[in-house]
Amino acid sequence: MDPDSSSLLSQLQGKLKKLQPTQTKLTRADGQVSYFQNQGLEKLDTASERSTFGFVVDTKPDLTCGKVLPWLFVSSQDVPQDLRIVQELEITHILSLLPGFQLYPLVKPFIKEHLVLEFYDEENFITSADSEEAVSKAMRFIQNAKASDSKILIHCNAGLSRAPTIAMIYLIRAEKYNFEDAWEKVKSARVHAQPNAGFLKYLRSTSVQCNQ
Repeated sequence: MDPDSSSLLSQLQGKLKKLQPTQTKLTRADGQVSYFQNQGLEKLDTASERSTFGFVVDTKPDLTCGKVLPWLFVSSQDVPQDLRIVQELEITHILSLLPGFQLYPLVKPFIKEHLVLEFYDEENFITSADSEEAVSKAMRFIQNAKASDSKILIHCNAGLSRAPTIAMIYLIRAEKYNFEDAWEKVKSARVHAQPNAGFLKYLRSTSVQCNQ
């Protein structure tokens, strides 16, 4: 090692010794929180660990519910858990595009049918075989609700991408809307609707195929 490098290393080591000790917080997917110090090499005592949610808790629920058609609604995950809204809108069918979603026990007795589908807000997911199977199930569920003169709520997490997309697919495939009209219909009902780029491309392509 040349003298200049040795001198620089000594200076850096001297500065590092003067730094204040810091803690590193590690949050795992299951919500477990661990704390480390000494550049992550030393784990602090287990008493500092605690169980939390593995995601950011939304303390301001979005209870706005967009009416796409007189019997078809779109929302975030907060609406189907609100009994007052469910009863006011006379919703009896809920389509959840949120894997693992469960209705609150208070709401369950008022819902005739609840379908939960694994549908992910990823641009490439919409062109996968899993997506097409989920879309087919969603279309049948929506059409059955309509046939029984029931009111249905489609929701995802924030009600921005997945739920509006499925509503638009229904309008395009079953109601013969073109892309522009389906987009305007859903956007009017759910102002903040914004399907991801992959979903929008798929919706435009589906519109062309269904309206040829």
